[in-house]
Amino acid sequence: MSFRVDGLYTRQDVLSARGLADPGGGAWYTGLVEHDGEWFIFCGVGTGGRTGHDYHNVFVDGELIWRGRTGSKADHPSIRALTSPSAVVHIFYREDDRAPFTYAGLGSARRVDPVIPVRVHWTLKRGGGGRW
Repeated sequence: MSFRVDGLYTRQDVLSARGLADPGGGAWYTGLVEHDGEWFIFCGVGTGGRTGHDYHNVFVDGELIWRGRTGSKADHPSIRALTSPSAVVHIFYREDDRAPFTYAGLGSARRVDPVIPVRVHWTLKRGGGGRW
C-alpha cells in the first residue's frame, strides 16, 4: 500500500498497511522505526508527544526540520542509515498529540546537523498538494 500525501493515519493504519499486527507498544510506538528496509518517522510538529517530550520539529520553506531522540548523534549507525541517499523514509506528523498523523510524503535528508540530539533537514517528495 502506498500512502496518500496529506492523508490521515494512525499507527495501527500504518501497521495494517504493512501487514503487521499491532504489537501494542515497542518500536512502532516511538518516533522512529525501520521495517523491511523502509523507515517510518512519526513526529509532532508544534506539539509535544504523549511522553511530554517536545523536540521542536518545524516546517520551514517546505522542509521538515526534525530532531532525533535525546542523545542521538549524526554518526550513530541508525541515523547514518536513515539519512543515506538510498533510504526510503516515510514521514508522518501531527500537530496534536491525540490526533492521527498526516502523511507528509517521502523524505530525503538534505542536511544533517552534527548536534545532539541530531537535527535533520528533510526535503519532502509530496507529489503535489500540501500546505507549505
